[in-house]
Amino acid sequence: MVVYIASRYSSKSEEEHLQYLSYTRSVCREVALLGCEVVAPHILYTQFLRDDIESERELGMHLGKEALKKCDVLLVCLKYGSSDGIKSEMAFAINNDIHIEVVREVSDIKVILEGVSVKSCENCLHNETEQDKPFPMSCGECSRFYADGFESK
Repeated sequence: MVVYIASRYSSKSEEEHLQYLSYTRSVCREVALLGCEVVAPHILYTQFLRDDIESERELGMHLGKEALKKCDVLLVCLKYGSSDGIKSEMAFAINNDIHIEVVREVSDIKVILEGVSVKSCENCLHNETEQDKPFPMSCGECSRFYADGFESK
């Protein structure tokens, strides 16, 4: 399962920023230790793009959304609250039928992700009944998304 991490990045102080980074790194570590692929663009892209330059921030957000298209789950991490970036990623996920989970504490991630079911569609690897399909379901082989058993993309 590929999990996109959305959490606060921008802050008012260096101390607050370090808290946000520490939390996000802990989330990424937990997700990776559960055997999932981690996508955390706000951690990666800020290594070479400047968040304080609007054009570079917009490029980072665009690249992040391109990465989000390939993910099974958007994990929204709200220990330190939401942000405009998180809201934008959530809207994008909703519009692209990407499953969203919300977490505050790192200790809750295992239980949350264990409840997420991502399976291949019946046109690719196997047949499932309409009742067996989780919501939303994405097929990693064909990248088609299903909601309530109806093809939506």
